[in-house]
Amino acid sequence: MELLLWQWLPVMIARRYKVRFWFQIWISLAFFFPPHLGNGVFSAIKGGLFGGFYTVFTYVCWRERSLWKAFYMTYTMHAAANALAVALWWYRTSR
Repeated sequence: MELLLWQWLPVMIARRYKVRFWFQIWISLAFFFPPHLGNGVFSAIKGGLFGGFYTVFTYVCWRERSLWKAFYMTYTMHAAANALAVALWWYRTSR
């Protein structure tokens, strides 16, 4: 849901108004970053800023080619990052 609301929707609206590549990314980050502050500043910087940057950059790059490829690449990248985070959390708590 977070990718749809805070990354793809802002990019879609920005593309509709012919906003340039880098502005699409910064607009999306402006929406994606604040909701991650609920878990603390470090989490927001790590997930909301750095993770958000890589996912939206991937989406905007692939969106130039096709909507399906952009969706698939971004979703796969985000799912892999979340799976890694869960695996690391599980490893730390199971010792």
